[in-house]
Amino acid sequence: MKTDKNPTLSIWGLSYFPRIWLYFVIESYIITVMNPFIKTGDLAMKKKSSRSLVPFIILLLCSSVIFFIIQTLLFHDVEHSLFLFFQDFIFLPIEVILVSFLIDRFISSREKTERRSKLHILMSEYFTEAGNDLILCLNRFVTEPETLHRIFALDTDWDDDAFCRAEESFLKADIRLDAGKENLAALQRTLLQKKRFLLTVFENPNTLEHTEFTDTALAIHHLLSELRQHDDLEHLSEENLSHLSSDMKRAYGLIVQAWISNMRHLRGAYPYLYSLAVRRNIFLHEPEPGEHPCRQ
Repeated sequence: MKTDKNPTLSIWGLSYFPRIWLYFVIESYIITVMNPFIKTGDLAMKKKSSRSLVPFIILLLCSSVIFFIIQTLLFHDVEHSLFLFFQDFIFLPIEVILVSFLIDRFISSREKTERRSKLHILMSEYFTEAGNDLILCLNRFVTEPETLHRIFALDTDWDDDAFCRAEESFLKADIRLDAGKENLAALQRTLLQKKRFLLTVFENPNTLEHTEFTDTALAIHHLLSELRQHDDLEHLSEENLSHLSSDMKRAYGLIVQAWISNMRHLRGAYPYLYSLAVRRNIFLHEPEPGEHPCRQ
């Protein structure tokens, strides 16, 4: 029977995967320690985290030296130990690629899930505190409300396909708003009341990464700025009314699309909140005059 001419290499080969797992554990620890401080952008915390890694790095280096000394004392073969040392360097790039790729995919996936969860929570809070009221106010300026009633006849049985069809129908309908149809001063008051909450959207780093949500907040803020440019909103020229109608249409289109996205999330994550939103459908049920956010 033919024997292995170099049993040491066989032993090294058997230990290859356990060593990869050890590298994975070590690198995971380093990234886990560093990652929260990297995401916060706090320079002082980054420096503190870097200093906390110094003892860990020294410990790893010392352990390598100790194991090398032990191996030399036991087997009295420095040359062979150095051979294995350089043998490790041959496969080190492959190990780094494998370990770094796996860790990066894991960390990125976890961070993406966390950001999406935080964004949905913020969006739900946004519509509870401001978004629904803004839609109710802008609904009064819609020239063809019957189209909205047909598109957004929500039901608890709606699925993702139903929401997609509703969004597609809304975009194709090209809903128009007429700034001269209702009281602009009431709309301005509502926007001013919600201004502080709108500004908090830009203070949250999770929303800045979400272009759709940021564009919605910017469009609403721009509409408020345009309204504040006029001292008398009851006697505007046709040109000014046309310009405001265009701004209102853009803001309305964006906020309704964000509302659809939020309703889709509520249906899957919080069915009881979705059921409540369906019963209080802001496109079908007009609040009492005294309870309307844009009361005269």
